[in-house]
Amino acid sequence: NLRWLSEKQKSSRNIIITLTQLTAIKVKQTFIIAIIIIIIINVAVTVVIIVIVVIIIIIIIIIIIIIIIIVVVVVIIIFIVAINIVTVVVVVVIIIIIIIIIIIIIIIIIIVFIIIIISIILFKNNNNCKDNNLALFVVWRNARI
Repeated sequence: NLRWLSEKQKSSRNIIITLTQLTAIKVKQTFIIAIIIIIIINVAVTVVIIVIVVIIIIIIIIIIIIIIIIVVVVVIIIFIVAINIVTVVVVVVIIIIIIIIIIIIIIIIIIVFIIIIISIILFKNNNNCKDNNLALFVVWRNARI
């Protein structure tokens, strides 16, 4: 009877061990998936930010080119028309105004880029991606053990 009891205990202990091993494997799989998802999100966010910045740069360059073309066209037209002194003065004033506008636009663009870069740096710091991955890795390692 005693032998039968000890056999029963041994078998139940084996079942418990296998259950814990299975749980550990499942947990490990879940954490691997979680780590992969976090990495994918980090990469995706970075890519999106880079793409947005590139698109903004392209748009700004196009706008500047359009402004320059308009300025050149206007100046040429005015010089073709301009015969008297008044029109020359008007032309000079218009050119100065346009130059000031372009300078203001460039300053705004620079400020926007500085803000974008700072926000990217802050986002990267706030995200604490490395810390998250490290924490997950520690848990995953414990689950594996």
